[in-house]
Amino acid sequence: SFFAFSCKKETCLQDNLSGKLKSIEYRFQDSSGHILYLEYDEISKNLIRVIDDSMRIALTIEPESNHQIVIRNYLSSEHLIVNVLPNKNIESVDVLDTLTSTLTRIYAAKYDSASIDTLSIPGDIFISDIQNYDFITDGFNCLSHTISWTQMDFFYGTRRLTDTVQYVYSPYVYNNYVPGQRSFQSTGFALSGYVYDGVFNSILLEINGYNIFNKNKHLIQSVTSVNRGYQTNFSYRFNAKNQLTEMDVSNPDGTGTFMRYKFTYYE
Repeated sequence: SFFAFSCKKETCLQDNLSGKLKSIEYRFQDSSGHILYLEYDEISKNLIRVIDDSMRIALTIEPESNHQIVIRNYLSSEHLIVNVLPNKNIESVDVLDTLTSTLTRIYAAKYDSASIDTLSIPGDIFISDIQNYDFITDGFNCLSHTISWTQMDFFYGTRRLTDTVQYVYSPYVYNNYVPGQRSFQSTGFALSGYVYDGVFNSILLEINGYNIFNKNKHLIQSVTSVNRGYQTNFSYRFNAKNQLTEMDVSNPDGTGTFMRYKFTYYE
């Protein structure tokens, strides 16, 4: 009968999204941070909206159209234009300033078959021409890659610098989206040793199947800057359903907790 198979909209939506990531809370050492709430389309199950607990962030993710995905931030004049390939690899990302109609490229990727070959980031006046290349994998996880960039400072003038970032993996399988689990393509880690994924970029599109890098099979245990000696460690806690509930990210010397994440899921 109708009553045997009907349900309230909220209940049906909850059942339809069972196991999908519902919220991401992140806190720094000084307890600052936010909670991100993730909302999905109940039919496609794709992520369509992200808001935070202080209303600093209100993103909507539009469906792909003509090989583009638009991520709109309704609390800012800046939107993201994500250009994607037919296999869901991200080709490039631009920032569109809707007040000035200015389009600025954030990064562009080149692929060898379906795997990343080079990722280029323009940078700014002090750190520019950032190139990521020589990605080495074991067929399951990215083991290392090289970053080079041009750096301008008052003491040394303009220099071209290089670093190698190496990854060691835990035995935990990487299922749902987790921040900080893809190759660190900017100079942020190489220069400081700190690991942080900003939400206003294309990273969350991984939830909808769009990526720059092939998804690793396992969660990262540690990441090391070869030339500068930083080593950042990750630790994980899971619930009875084997869902990741907490992740701690250490300081650049491998000690303490620089950042803690907490995750909840649709039941």
